Amino acid sequence: MNKIFLAIIFIFLFALGAETGIIYQKFTDAPNMQKAGAADALSSGVIQSITAYGSVTSVDIESKTITLASDGDSLAIKISDSAKIYFFDSSNKIASQEVGLNDLKLGDYVDITVEITTTGELEGSNVAILI
Repeated sequence: MNKIFLAIIFIFLFALGAETGIIYQKFTDAPNMQKAGAADALSSGVIQSITAYGSVTSVDIESKTITLASDGDSLAIKISDSAKIYFFDSSNKIASQEVGLNDLKLGDYVDITVEITTTGELEGSNVAILI
């Protein structure tokens, strides 16, 4: 009789643990599914581009990658081969002019027009150096 009672308790505890695991898994997967939905929406044809803004913390000329920082976050963005890079004076004292990736300096504030590629990667298509 004791063996049957212990078996019933064991089965009950096992089922309770399994149910707790299933509930926990639902809660931990939910944010990932929401992020996936946002990524799908951002890669739709309706949204043509996104703008990243921040201070330049690094420029890798070989890999054509610019790393931006803003509000404690940082993001590395690969710049496409056909990207245009412009120097833009917001005070309109100097006309905008096209420059190269090597003209970027650490600390420059930039806007990068970002597109999501078919592989889901971010790629910069236009860079505006702001002063």
